[in-house]
Amino acid sequence: MELSDWFKGFEKGIARLSSEQREAFFSECGNNCVKGYVSTPLLCECSKQSILYVLRSLWKNKTFRVTICESILRGNQHCVMQIEAKDNGNT
Repeated sequence: MELSDWFKGFEKGIARLSSEQREAFFSECGNNCVKGYVSTPLLCECSKQSILYVLRSLWKNKTFRVTICESILRGNQHCVMQIEAKDNGNT
């Protein structure tokens, strides 16, 4: 079994949850950063890339830069991302 198979199954399971169930599930996931189960701030890159993906999908005529300003995994109390947008000049 490939690791990608596990992720596909995980995605299918998440898709079967109601929006309320997904919110509860992922809030626990987020809380794990605070509880110390996840210790590397490198995982914050996942959040950054998710934000970039959504922004680029919604506004194709803009260039975005996302900077991780604070994160729980870096020892801060909150996760704070700075988002900058620039027009590409396309209409």
